[in-house]
Amino acid sequence: MGEWYCIPAVTATAFLIFLILETIRKMRHLVYILLILSASFNTGSSSSSSDSGWSTAAWIAGGAVVAVVAAPVVVTAAGFTGAGIAAGSVGAKMMAAAALANGGGAVAGGLIATLQSIGAAGLSTAGIAVVGSVGGAAGYVVKTVFQNSEDEP
Repeated sequence: MGEWYCIPAVTATAFLIFLILETIRKMRHLVYILLILSASFNTGSSSSSSDSGWSTAAWIAGGAVVAVVAAPVVVTAAGFTGAGIAAGSVGAKMMAAAALANGGGAVAGGLIATLQSIGAAGLSTAGIAVVGSVGGAAGYVVKTVFQNSEDEP
């Protein structure tokens, strides 16, 4: 008789694991941000007493956020919009050059198609991860440059 009591517990545990995994899947942006922040802490000794892991994390997170927010804006400003490529824009010139180079059309999955996709629908999950990573790296570089310029006499 005792074994019947474990069936609801196993079912509840499986359901709880499912809910946790589904929540993580829906909150993937938060997971990406936490991964970026967790990779930003320096475990070695710092050259400056005022340098802290939180400062580095803030620069990296700031760079990632700015890049993810700015990327669709920059792509749209270049002429890749939801209604198509704007006439006379940088995007139109890129499309014309690509069409000339490829015998009349743009390559599926190429740079022009990718930029048009971003302009029409925004960044994909993979795009957010890539652009956020590049922005985080840029934030770290900017922080390092500012720190080195302050250290010089």
